[in-house]
Amino acid sequence: MIAVIVSFFYFIFMRSQLIKNAELLNSKSLTPADYCIMGMGMDFEEPGNADHIHEKIVGYFEDNYQMGSKIQYTNAAYNIGEFYSTSTRFNDLNGQIALVEYYIEQRKTDKENPDPEYSEDKYREDLGQEKVPKGFPKAKVKGKLCGKEPINIDEARAELKEVEETIKSLETEDLGDRFLGIVFIIVERPTDASRVLNQ
Repeated sequence: MIAVIVSFFYFIFMRSQLIKNAELLNSKSLTPADYCIMGMGMDFEEPGNADHIHEKIVGYFEDNYQMGSKIQYTNAAYNIGEFYSTSTRFNDLNGQIALVEYYIEQRKTDKENPDPEYSEDKYREDLGQEKVPKGFPKAKVKGKLCGKEPINIDEARAELKEVEETIKSLETEDLGDRFLGIVFIIVERPTDASRVLNQ
């Protein structure tokens, strides 16, 4: 009985020691947030130019905190929602085209009903039928939760060209219009970040 009581108190003591050590370890470990300062509502003459933003921030930190040399790098935030949605559509269309191409190859060597002459032209003929063959590639219909329809490879390729052009224009577009006024500033040491935030 005494052994059970001693073991009970020993486990309580060990638990408190583990919690204490975990808190100590957490307070001593460094995370990226310890080195980062987030500037909001910022405005620059050239908001799409990363070098310009970096130079201005280094100059500001040197003038106000005498620590411009402590800036490791800066990362400006931009609205990339349109680029992301366009890239997603690009990937979807490439997947649809690949699915159709795979289906055509599979039809040539099908175990039950092989058709070595099956081609895109025959695929288009099947697409025009009221009922498409079993396993015919289908894609989700935009705007519908459960709707799927057979993939029209010509429409997919045409839309893919348009999406590629949109991506090219987004990549070459001036980022200044997409600047959110937020810059993440990474400093050399956590104490540098604390010094700025405490002034």
